[in-house]
Amino acid sequence: MTEEEKHIVRLIKTISDRYFKQHRTLVICSSGNDTEEYKTRRLLTTPTEGSLNHLVIFVTQIFYSEQNFPVKVLSYPQDELQFSFNESKYSDKQASYVMLLSDVSLADDTMVTNFAEQLQILASSLSWNPRGKFIVSVLSNSGSRNKQSLVIKGIFEKLWIYKVINVVVAIKQKSKLNGKVTEVLNIYTWFPYQTPKKCKKVEDIVLLDSWVMNGYGHLLKSTNLYPLKTQSLNGCPLGVAAKKSVPFVEDGMYDQKKKSYVFNRGWEVRVLDTITEKLNTWSKFPKVQGFFYNVFEKNGTVTGFTRSLMYGGSDVAFSALFLRNELIELADMTRVYFMNPWKWYMPCPLKVPRWRSIPRIFSYTAWFIIFLVLFFSAVFMRYVAKLVFLNTESQIYNTVVENILNAWAVILGVSVSVQPRSDALRTFFLAWILYSFAINTIFQAFLTSYLVDPGYEDYIDSLEDLLMSNMKYGFSRFTDDTYFKNNNDDWQSETISKNRILCPSIAACYNWTALHRNFSTTYQEVKYQHDYLSGKFIDKYGQPLACEIQDGTMAFVFIGMVMTKGTPLLDRFNSIIGQIIESGLFMQWVKESYYSLQVKAKTLAIDTLADEYCSLALGHMQGVFLLFAFGIVVSVIVFVGEIFYHKRMRCRMRIDHDETSLKNYENCRNFRI
Repeated sequence: MTEEEKHIVRLIKTISDRYFKQHRTLVICSSGNDTEEYKTRRLLTTPTEGSLNHLVIFVTQIFYSEQNFPVKVLSYPQDELQFSFNESKYSDKQASYVMLLSDVSLADDTMVTNFAEQLQILASSLSWNPRGKFIVSVLSNSGSRNKQSLVIKGIFEKLWIYKVINVVVAIKQKSKLNGKVTEVLNIYTWFPYQTPKKCKKVEDIVLLDSWVMNGYGHLLKSTNLYPLKTQSLNGCPLGVAAKKSVPFVEDGMYDQKKKSYVFNRGWEVRVLDTITEKLNTWSKFPKVQGFFYNVFEKNGTVTGFTRSLMYGGSDVAFSALFLRNELIELADMTRVYFMNPWKWYMPCPLKVPRWRSIPRIFSYTAWFIIFLVLFFSAVFMRYVAKLVFLNTESQIYNTVVENILNAWAVILGVSVSVQPRSDALRTFFLAWILYSFAINTIFQAFLTSYLVDPGYEDYIDSLEDLLMSNMKYGFSRFTDDTYFKNNNDDWQSETISKNRILCPSIAACYNWTALHRNFSTTYQEVKYQHDYLSGKFIDKYGQPLACEIQDGTMAFVFIGMVMTKGTPLLDRFNSIIGQIIESGLFMQWVKESYYSLQVKAKTLAIDTLADEYCSLALGHMQGVFLLFAFGIVVSVIVFVGEIFYHKRMRCRMRIDHDETSLKNYENCRNFRI
């Protein structure tokens, strides 16, 4: 090995020991003028000393012998050899890269072009990690310092295309140390977001440190070679793709200064405001083409917020977004800050009319048994009265009708006109009084409660009951494609898929469920809570028109921000979002939003002792007055019936006394009850 190669290897080893994560995949790449020579030799043979491949082999042997990293070697354009130990254990994102370059002549762009093509190959892999740490070492034997600077700048520009900023470039140059000109390996990097005019352009190349090529060699300053470069954006704008999605993003306004439509309210807007304040940046909202939430058009082209992230100048997108399978290769997702369940909702049960409050005190079976016992008790009392010795019992206990009236009077808590005289009948009568007391106590205990709140009708409250019913299920095309398109394995999903109705939108499905009560649907819990607290879709009693069914959670949607694929801002965003979540700020914003909705809708109520009491009004007595009216109608009918009955009986008595009276006979015959 040449002296330069030895110091390059030592520099790479020093940097990897300090900054690379052990037991994470390390990629070693080579690209240069001797690629063809490398392709004709095996890896562990000894190529020409001083060649790039000789350096690749030596660097690979160093890392592979220590077994601290799973090593992957790539030689441009397509040769790829992999050294691994226990590969399955360390199968993850590539964490670090060592890229070795060699130039034929710095007067042309051959090396930078080859480097760009090699980057394209690396970036096509699913394990590609643009947020990893990169070392680029250039073997250079010609060219002035200015030309070297142009090559280094070209390397940074090619890396920035793939959002790589954690990179250092080492190149041999002459430098003056202690009054002597000596050869060193200068280590360069660059910083994006320096000024509003130099946000995403590679302008200034910064010399971080130098490797002194004397003896074993050492770093001159021991400077941090991988500083945090996204601590502040220094006033550079942040492109944001957003759409109104209450309560995450609420109504915005057109900003004349920014010449764009901006959003100022909403949960996610508050998260964004906190991030922009921390990063010293400001938000701009470019126009989004196509339907915001779509990823692909029917012809396969990218659209919506994804297109804005890839081609429309946006750095981040939000509006109740969640990571879907088709987004994995197109964008990155931040840390989740809200979990939004999708649940089944169906029309709430109607409130029972107050006039039906009294019959609801007992079930229909209980009412039937009570009246059946009443009838048999009357029959039994008549039987006991007939068996009394010497017929000393009152005559009113000798008929079933009279006994029914007496038994009913006891149930109502009214005294009978004549008390029983015999011991046998008194004993049974005492037992009947105790039974009536129990029934009357239960009746009066629940009477007031049912008069005040008669309750709700029975309804379907479980997913299984819903599936067994004939009720249709309303779905939008979005929920249908997202949750049921490829999920028909179990009988529930199969039943849902066969019994569904397509709605124009998710909101239309919920409107039909709540207002028209003609089918069930799925809906976001946060939207449901927002509508309820803002006074929408509630009845005159302040209760929601659509209700959640038990065990009706269909899916959990984990909401976060979606960012440009490979963006270096992701870790900084995640750090700030983590602080927001752990400090409880986000949930506090949610509570404040809900409280504000209640105040605006005038639905906020303060619990007091007065809520435990209710003044009975005429409206609460509908059942009582209805029963009273029913009793009056029955009484009038019986009274009129008795009048006609007795009149007919008197007519028949006259006929019996005067059979020759044809006139009386005709009058009685023409008489009808």
